[in-house]
Amino acid sequence: GRGGDGGGAPHQRKIVIGWTPGDITGVYKTATDFFNKSAQDANRHGFDIEVISRAPQAHTAFQEQVKIIEDYVSRKVDAIAISPVDPEAIKPAIRRANEAGIPVILVNLLEEQKDVKISSYVGFDNADAAAVSAYSILDYYGGPGVLGTGPKVDVKPDTYLDRKWWEGVYAGADKSRPKASGAVIEGIAGTLFSQERLEGFNAVMRSYPGIKVQGNPIAADWNREKGVRATETFLSRYRPPDLNFIWAASNEMGLGAMLTTERKGLLDASGGGTPA
Repeated sequence: GRGGDGGGAPHQRKIVIGWTPGDITGVYKTATDFFNKSAQDANRHGFDIEVISRAPQAHTAFQEQVKIIEDYVSRKVDAIAISPVDPEAIKPAIRRANEAGIPVILVNLLEEQKDVKISSYVGFDNADAAAVSAYSILDYYGGPGVLGTGPKVDVKPDTYLDRKWWEGVYAGADKSRPKASGAVIEGIAGTLFSQERLEGFNAVMRSYPGIKVQGNPIAADWNREKGVRATETFLSRYRPPDLNFIWAASNEMGLGAMLTTERKGLLDASGGGTPA
């Protein structure tokens, strides 16, 4: 075996998995924790699995993640799992893994990547996820749904509030009813994740004339501290009622926005009951 000592069934030799998340915080830490937990569970049942985990110092450190993947290839690991900081930037390294016969799993996206061989995708459609959060804003500010003061929708237990569900709810809704002004914090400008999430958000919002997005998106590189700075910039330009919401394209940047608005006494902590 590439990462082990020879032949035999998979459970009779060591299996080495190289894992490179985009960061070591937030959802990436959760993913890493579950990688390790799963390996420990497998080892308790007779396997011998080792997970090697290395992350770039920042989401903008594209070449650092390339070098991590190349190192895994040179170490002849059995599989490489990647949550890419940018899919295009790491494709040369993925091709080296392909040439070495090492399977590659991409985590955190479902969008098919051209010109490389991917054994499996684990994740979600980024545009769909952004659209769902956009509908939540419409709901919060007067549209039908489960938040705010708009028409309440009866949701049966175990119902997934996915994009299809929201599109059904809003199929016959009054498009002029939701009213709010907001700002957008994006990830790394021009990269797949940021573009897909912006497109999903805009695909919904462009049909609702009562929703105004102030200025241009500010890129915060998926980073909480940069999310704080982006929020401070928006708050220096706009105040309620000209700024009712801040939409962030990831949880870390969103936490930066939440902490900043809370510190300035502007955070609506009602949980969706009384939009400000």
